[in-house]
Formats: sequence, structure tokens, C-alpha cells
Amino acid sequence: MKLALALSLAVCLNGSLHAGDWLEFRGNTGQGLSDAKGLPTTWSTEDNVVWKTPIEGLGWSSPVIVDGQIYLTTAVSPDAYKSQTQTP
Repeated sequence: MKLALALSLAVCLNGSLHAGDWLEFRGNTGQGLSDAKGLPTTWSTEDNVVWKTPIEGLGWSSPVIVDGQIYLTTAVSPDAYKSQTQTP
């Protein structure tokens, strides 16, 4: 929760927006539209994928893009988190 708050504050306090910034769910206008050109209209697990990385937990929010960095949120059950952070 603290991480999500910190990321939210960082996004809100960032005074300079870049053309590619996507600061909230469905984009800056809330309509889910982008003026970017040449974007793919179809993709699969391999086609039109530039990169991918495993993300632990269940994510359901829109990515936020600021200054070329992508921020994602995820939900991990408390039990799963405890088992990873406990020392054997």
C-alpha cells in the first residue's frame, strides 16, 4: 500500500509531461484513446510483443507511463507475501 501511495504521489508531483505519458486509467483524457501513429491492431502472445516480464499476483489496473518508465500494480495475497518474506 505504501508503494502504491508513493507511486501515486510521484506521478502527481511530476510537473513535466511527455508526449508518451499515460498517467491514468484509459489515458489522460479518460477515453482510452491515443494519438500515436503506426500502432498494431492485433497481437498475440508472440506477435507485436516488444517485451514481456512475469508479474507476480493479480493485476487489474491500467499501466501508467511517465518519462519512459512503466508502473504497474498487482495484488498478492497476504499469505503468499508472508511466505516469501519470512526467513527459514
